[in-house]
Parts: sequence; structure tokens; C-alpha cells
Amino acid sequence: MQSKNSCYLVGAIAASISLTSPAAAQSKSFNIPPQAASSGIQVFARQAGVQVLSTRNDIRDKRTNGVRGTMDVDAALRQLLDDTGLVALNTGASTYTIKVARTATQASFYQGATTVGSGASSPNAAPATSGDGDIVVTAQKRAETAFEIPISVSVKGEEEIQNRNAETITDLQYSVPGLSISEFGPGQQRIQFRGVSSFSGLAQIGQYIDEIPLNTEFPDQGPDIRLVDMARVELLRGPQGTLYGQGAMGGTIRYITNDPELTTVSGSALGEISQIDGGQMAWRGEGVLNLPLAQDQLGFRVAGGYTRIGGWIDNTRTGEDNVNRGRSYFVRGKLLAKLGDRLTATFMGSHQNIETGGNNVADDNREIQYAAPTPIKNHINLFSGVLHYDLGSVSLVSATSWQERKGSSVIDLTDVLAPLVELLQGLPAGTVDSYVFAGDSDFAAFSQEVRLQYDSGSGLRGVIGGFYRNSRSSSVTLGVIDPVTAAPVDYYSAGGRDTSKSWAIFGDVTYEIAAGLDLNLGGRYFEDKRTQNSASSIFGSASVDIGSDTFRAFTPKVNLSFRASDALNFYATASKGFRSGGFNATSVGGGVVVIPPSYDPDSVWTYEAGAKFQTTDRRLSGEVAVFRNIWSDIQSV
Repeated sequence: MQSKNSCYLVGAIAASISLTSPAAAQSKSFNIPPQAASSGIQVFARQAGVQVLSTRNDIRDKRTNGVRGTMDVDAALRQLLDDTGLVALNTGASTYTIKVARTATQASFYQGATTVGSGASSPNAAPATSGDGDIVVTAQKRAETAFEIPISVSVKGEEEIQNRNAETITDLQYSVPGLSISEFGPGQQRIQFRGVSSFSGLAQIGQYIDEIPLNTEFPDQGPDIRLVDMARVELLRGPQGTLYGQGAMGGTIRYITNDPELTTVSGSALGEISQIDGGQMAWRGEGVLNLPLAQDQLGFRVAGGYTRIGGWIDNTRTGEDNVNRGRSYFVRGKLLAKLGDRLTATFMGSHQNIETGGNNVADDNREIQYAAPTPIKNHINLFSGVLHYDLGSVSLVSATSWQERKGSSVIDLTDVLAPLVELLQGLPAGTVDSYVFAGDSDFAAFSQEVRLQYDSGSGLRGVIGGFYRNSRSSSVTLGVIDPVTAAPVDYYSAGGRDTSKSWAIFGDVTYEIAAGLDLNLGGRYFEDKRTQNSASSIFGSASVDIGSDTFRAFTPKVNLSFRASDALNFYATASKGFRSGGFNATSVGGGVVVIPPSYDPDSVWTYEAGAKFQTTDRRLSGEVAVFRNIWSDIQSV
């Protein structure tokens, strides 16, 4: 089997534009009381309409000054940080980072401030890097640097994605330890972390774009996320059941898109032409446009792209070359509204269309011998709305999402079934030209999460929340014979409808036992009520399978971390992941063999110890981890 190909880049062109109105030069009205630095910086970012990043270690036990009156952002920031031992470093328009002053001289004046985090951004909007090179993630549903977060995580920021010319997650897999992807075609990926993978049951890896859960009812079906206008991709290894629920038993992948800028008109475009060795020419075009609609209040950002997929598999039976060629296009829009000093709303919508002539599976000569075409089509729509209400040390987040996917595919089974049909019908060999299974599928899911986040700025921080998801999927598959006159009997048909209604409550709390020593405890209780209603007819024999069951789980996590210095961080974790069970085809027993109506959930416990290090200038960093997976009740056929 061969499912990879080499590609030569013929040419590429990229361009960008930017028209900026610096927020720092504009006068703002401030009303900020003296308070803990963790909340004071957030309030300042909201009222100033700028992006601000600070690490927990830098602002621990510090307090910011009160700021009242109308003044420009620079003056307000000086007043906020005066005599606090903190300085702000500037690396661009409307972007700041707060750091500890390294000298007494630095502490006495404003340096010109840093990047990231935003008073007018969504909870996920923390950028991929801070001004001094720290990687910022929201993997634990709060902003932390990748060095601080006490789990095994890889983060691919926007710059690295562009430097690698990565179009999808498949292009990043060889730079992520423990990640393996089998791709049968666009939107047909089987992803595994650390060997946790099964061809049966639901997905074992959780996938999200911003706050939208992407998993469907099939482990190798998902949107073909294009890495266009991505702030970063976070890849979390090991069970993430506490914060991300079922389906995250092996790990979680989070695609974080860029938020609209409220003060800057900007755009970019890219075009690329490539030639596949032994195959066709391929090309793609991508573009991004950012438009502030109301200064410091409302902004819109749109990204889109079209890809002409070059084929490289030949069908020697029909004489057609490059049968796996195709096309894919997407458009994604994002609206950010700042509704006062404390409330922000983010709305995102995405449409994607994927059409190929077949999957990327062939023999070693890149050849197949199918009797009929095997096209694959998928249409995917995603919608989300996120509200973020910030009260300083406490914030409330509501995330609502909707996903729908419609697909069709054809599987050629001529060599297996045509001789059987000819035998049953008493037909001469070769009468049946082709026998295929043509299928249509439909999936839709609604989800709602509400969580409360707390950060005291010193010893205690955490998140509690609830989650609800309602999904349905249906499919119809028919056996199609050519010519149809060869077999008047309907030899195969199948169809069904599955539903899932699940809910969960979860909590995750971190307490600083001593300086640099943190204890993290988390847990999630989950219930999933699933139903199945399917019918099939095989060689005239009809069968019906109906099932209903509720699957429950509690997934705990215990983590202990010790930050020995700014260069070294140790951690140890025990965590559990969970995956719902499902239903067996009891009709296969024919009333003779008793088959259980459902199969049990499976779960995995992971025990892990690791360490992270980084140099002072952040030019060199590394991570080492050892782990043991104990996977129980593995679902298999």
C-alpha cells in the first residue's frame, strides 16, 4: 500500500498589506482601582483596547496602581506600573508584555511594552509567542506559557506554520513527538498520540477549532482544517478527559484562529504552484482580510483558500490516470465585538467543500484496479458564538457551537461480489461490469459549554464548568450493479440513524503549596445517552438492530509541578481518559448466537513524569517525558 507522494515546489508568491492606527497615541478614559496585578492588567487591557501578556511567575504577589482620568495608553501604563518592579516592552502597534524589571533603572521608567493577550479578544486569543519568545497557550483553558504548563504539549505558532509551509496538521506530524497520522485523503485522517489508536468505536483524539468540538461518530472522519490565519496549533499528549471530555483519551489537538484586530486594516495573500513527482501539477491560493468596523469596538476577519489537489494514482483497469485528483475550498469569517469594558463576543462561521476522485491508497506502483469510479465528497459547516465576561480575577465564558457535515462516497467491490451475483443469477462470467456500494451520510452536533475561571494572582486558580452536546448521524448505503438488468434483486441495502445526548460537569484547581510548587487536581463526571436504529437487507434477508444505553464515567487528574528556576520545570501527572461504548449488530446472531446489545466503554490511565528547560534568552528549549499507558477494555472488532 502506498499513501504518500513527493512534491516539487515550482513557485510561490505572497503579499501583505497593513494600515495601522496605533492605539497608544489615542486618549482613553480609565477607571482602574489599585488591585492584584493579575486582575489589574486585565482591566487595563480591556479599557485601553490593547493586547497585554504577563506570565504568572512575573506578577505573583504584585499589585498595580490605580489609574483614573483621560490619558493616552502609554501614560496610563506608566501610572499602572510605577514602583511595582514591572516594566512593559513594546513590539508593535497595540501589543504589550509585562515583565519583571531586571535593573533598578528599568523599574523607574516605561520601556515601550510587549505583546499578547487582549482586552478585546476571546479567551483563546492569547498569541503564540510573547515579546521575549515565550510560547503562550490556553490548553488548560487559561493563558500560560508552554514552559509553565505542567503537561506534555507541543505548540506550533503562526510563524513556524508559515516557515514549514504547512497546509494541514499532516504537514506538522514529523515535528511533534508521539504524533502519528494515517491520511486516506483530505478530511479522512486517523490521528493517534503515543500509540493510543483503534479502528473501532469513536475517536480517541479530541479535536477543536477555537471552542468547536470537531469529532464526529467516526474515528477517521473530520474536517480538513487548513492552517490559514492560525494563531497557533496546540497538541496535548496524554489523556485530557478532565477539561476536554470523552474522545480525548489519547490527547487533544486545538486549532486557534486569529482574532480580528480592532484598530488595523490588514490583509495578505499567497499563491503556490507545485508538481507531484509522477503525478499532476497542483496549485493553491489563500487570502486573509482584517477590517475594523468600529474603532476599538467591532472588527471582522475573513480567511479563505482554494486548493487544486494533484492526483498521482492511476487506474490500470479503466485506463484513467491520476484518479485521486480533486479540489478543496474553504471560507472562514470571524466577528469580534467589544460590548463595554468587561464583555466581549466572538462569532465564527466556516464552510468547506472537499471533492476527490478517490482516496490515497494504492499499490507500490501507485496503481489500482477498480471497475468503477470511487468519488468522495464532503460539505462541512461550522458555527460558534463565544461570550467572555471579565470581572478581573473571575471570568465567565459561554461557548456555543454547531457542526454539520454531509458526505457521499463509493466503494468498489466488483472483484468480490460480481462473481457471487453471477453465480446466484446463473449468468455467464463477466456479465456484471461493476458492483459498488454507494453511500450518503449526514452528521450534525450542537454543543454548549459554560465555565467560570478564577485566578487570585497568587496561590489559587482554577476553572469549573458544565458541558452539553446533542448529536445525530444518519447514513444510507446501496449496492449498485452495472448493468442493472443483470440482477433484478436488491442484494444489499443498509441505513440507520444514531443519536447521542451527553452532559458533563468538570473542575480543575491549582494551588501553590510553596514558591514554585503547585498541586493541580481535576475531575470530570460524564454521561452519554446513545441510541441506534439501523436496518439492512443482504441477499434478500432483512434485519433490524435497535439499541439504547447510557454510558457514564468519572475522569480524574492529579498533577504536581515544581518550577526550580526560570530555566527548569518538573512535573508528574496521573490522568484518565474515557470513550463511550456503542452497539453490536445483534441480528448477525440470527437468533441462534446470543450477541450482547452493546459493548462497554474503554478507558486509559496514563502515568507520566517530565521536565522542561529553556535558556534565559529562550533560544534553546527542550522537554523530556516518560510515561506508561494502561488501556482497559479496548474496543475492537
